Amino acid sequence: MERSREQRQQGALRGSLRQLAWHRAASGRPSRRGVRWALCSAVAFALAGSIACTAAETGEPLPGAAPVAAGDAPPAPLTCDEPVVPVTPVRRLTREEYRRTLADLLGEDASAAGGLPPEERGNGFGNDAAFQSVSVLLAESYARIAEELAERATSDAARRAALLGCEVSALGESACIDRFIAQFGARAYRRPLAQDERERLAEVFAEVRAFDGFESALRAVIEVMVQSPAFLYRLELSAPDPATGLARLNGHELATRLSYLLWGTMPDAELMRAADAGELDTAAQLRAQAERLLEEPRARGLVQRFHTVLFGLEGLGNLQRSPVEFPGLPDGIGGLLLEETQRFVEHVVFEGAGDLGSLLSSNETFLNQQLAELYGVPGVTGPELRLVSMDPERRAGLLTHGSVINAHTPGIDSHPVLRGLLVRRVLLCDPPPDPPDGINLSVPAQPGASTRQRFEQHRADPLCAGCHRYMDPIGFGFEHYDAAGRWRELDDGVPVDASGEVVGTDVAGPFSGARELAERLAVSQDVADCYVSHWFAHGYGRRATPEDLCSREQLRQAFREGQGSVRELVLALTESDAFRYRREER
Repeated sequence: MERSREQRQQGALRGSLRQLAWHRAASGRPSRRGVRWALCSAVAFALAGSIACTAAETGEPLPGAAPVAAGDAPPAPLTCDEPVVPVTPVRRLTREEYRRTLADLLGEDASAAGGLPPEERGNGFGNDAAFQSVSVLLAESYARIAEELAERATSDAARRAALLGCEVSALGESACIDRFIAQFGARAYRRPLAQDERERLAEVFAEVRAFDGFESALRAVIEVMVQSPAFLYRLELSAPDPATGLARLNGHELATRLSYLLWGTMPDAELMRAADAGELDTAAQLRAQAERLLEEPRARGLVQRFHTVLFGLEGLGNLQRSPVEFPGLPDGIGGLLLEETQRFVEHVVFEGAGDLGSLLSSNETFLNQQLAELYGVPGVTGPELRLVSMDPERRAGLLTHGSVINAHTPGIDSHPVLRGLLVRRVLLCDPPPDPPDGINLSVPAQPGASTRQRFEQHRADPLCAGCHRYMDPIGFGFEHYDAAGRWRELDDGVPVDASGEVVGTDVAGPFSGARELAERLAVSQDVADCYVSHWFAHGYGRRATPEDLCSREQLRQAFREGQGSVRELVLALTESDAFRYRREER
């Protein structure tokens, strides 16, 4: 049987000591670069071991495995009297989680973490545990960043004193470093350290202190901690039931899951205090902490990021439109469009109606003068964004935001296929299969014909019609918007026809224009179930499995009972079996 995750974690620290001792014996006085190399090597082996656990022990679906469809009804009869969860993968901190955690832990700007290799998309949000491979480049990056931040955090007496939490001159080196290891270590590992862990970290300090100064030894301890699997991974070591492999998470593991779900970073002092005091044991206690975290600004940022990734808006800051094809469109408009959408999401979820339907149908948004000119809205001046009500016949919710339209219209013409695909993939969780190899995807130019007319000819091809009947009629509903998101009545001199049709859903039928489409989608149970499935994948860092049927039904029910409240759905994520339990392979 493979070693436990705790044994691998302990082996990593032992390995760092062995590397330090070897280098000392070889050279008599290791250099800082030698220490860094030793730590990097140790953590690389530790990470490889942890990833092996993820692949071999957890039973997570292999890359490319199809997710469970969002709209599938649970099989009857569905009995959820006892917790049922799949084998739970070990999750590594994502790049953003790593950056925010280092910043909160050390009180330092951790922007250097942006240089880490990009995450695999996996579940679509870049946090899928099944896709979190570890390369030599990633391990070396961890070592480099750890050294840089440890150096900066201990660079002067004031910073060292704030980090240590004790006066070396008053308490003595040994007592002070022991206190630091216990207190800083509990924050870094997000749980109290065991006695043997504290002893091993004290050995790291002593090894380096024997040939270098106090500051260098302190930095070495910090570097070891922030390269440990206990820091880089969200290790959960609560003992499972030998018969079922099911384990109820302890207070510190729940605190960690809660904090990373709602804030994307480590637990704060209050959440750690509650975990230490056993005040996360009941559903009411956990709910109270979740509500507290959701009221903080960091939760707003996480909800904004969720929708930014879901609608594919991450690259908008680099949007470039030709001044020849799009005269009057200012530079930097992509960043403004993204800010508009993020402010809109924050307003609806935390200050407005709060429901998914409003996200999809509200005609309110945030504009400044530049955005107002893009949208053709009069009376808005100045650079500051402010809440504005737009013409409800022209704008209705996220799908009509300039950010979404630009992100899914890469050329100079509108693109019904990509716009329809967005709705099928993001809102209905029902994307068509990829086109067969060898199919000509280009749409022939036809002077004097509208975009719709050209795409209707393309859709008439029998090889294409089977899939395009699900996408194109939806995309035609957005034909009043050009590639930059501006309203138009004519397309190449031809009056715009924005009639469309939705097929294969609970709101199937014809519609006219994006507003009617938005109104249909806003009341669709298929859309609601799809939205829940996206939050499941994002919140739990994995795809749903058949063993998640009870947890998924808990979330669906909470979303229905909450009248589509996004806030209630996020809170429900902290109450499901999938959140409160884990299971190991037996």
